[in-house]
Amino acid sequence: MPLIEKDFTLEPDANLNVIKFDDPHTHGLTSYDMKAVDFIIEFPDKYVFLEIKDPDDPMARSKNREIFYNDFKSDTLRKSLVKKYRDSFIYRWAQKKTDKPIYYYVLISFSKLKSPDYIALSDLLRKYLPCKYEQTWKRNLASNCRVVSIKTWNKSFPECQIKRISLGSQSLY
Repeated sequence: MPLIEKDFTLEPDANLNVIKFDDPHTHGLTSYDMKAVDFIIEFPDKYVFLEIKDPDDPMARSKNREIFYNDFKSDTLRKSLVKKYRDSFIYRWAQKKTDKPIYYYVLISFSKLKSPDYIALSDLLRKYLPCKYEQTWKRNLASNCRVVSIKTWNKSFPECQIKRISLGSQSLY
């Protein structure tokens, strides 16, 4: 059953458990200023926290695209993405649902960004989460995090494809 996030559908295989996590019925702590990633996808061996940013949405206003790009350049986006992950992790930890490695993916559809931009933001997220063990930690906060395009996501996760609704049956790339 496809799940919708703005102009995207997430189409997971039937054997995957997917939660639309930023839904008030799923994550009810927004009144405590806790942020939530868009989706949590449960694979047999891991959880994937997925946040989707879509300035290329055909319905997006040019001013919103400009704001997104300024947030990207000014580090505001990185801070927001770190908070979403940390708050989602705390929520799931409190539910005792951190029993598998957790990977954080941020899918950004924005034609202004190029491959080095995705890599740079991935590196920043890894630095500020942090992903690797500290000497006294017994577990990772996140096993890894990556910022990816739709094309990269679909290549990496053929069992959980993302498609743009406004394109209908046309290919994304």
